[in-house]
Amino acid sequence: MRNSIPFLLLMCVVAAAQDPPAKPRYETKKVHDPDGIGKFYLGREIAHVMGWQGVGWLERPEREKEEDPAALLKALDVQPGDTVADVGAGSGYHVFRLVPMVGDKGKVIAVDIQPQMLKLIDDRAKKDKIATIETVE
Repeated sequence: MRNSIPFLLLMCVVAAAQDPPAKPRYETKKVHDPDGIGKFYLGREIAHVMGWQGVGWLERPEREKEEDPAALLKALDVQPGDTVADVGAGSGYHVFRLVPMVGDKGKVIAVDIQPQMLKLIDDRAKKDKIATIETVE
């Protein structure tokens, strides 16, 4: 019985060594979108770091078709009364879609490192009379 554990360990090592190499998650392409960095993760190009000046791109109408945020929100299964956080909230694209999901008794916490982004969220929440959003820098 004592010798079975090293043998089992050896078999696991041999089995792992025989697995085909995993496809790399990242790849680099010379020809790519000018809004991207040329590095792709699981087939999708990584964008440049987004500053507050890029709010127009974050709020673009095509984003609905390109990213299908409704599928994301459905998968989150947010319920009325929940408290949720959008870390890296940017302009609040998802924040304002989460507000009706949490309802009047819930809260959406918008977290971002750019005070300009948080001001945009605060200004819109004030304009739309939404009291269930909290911004955190």
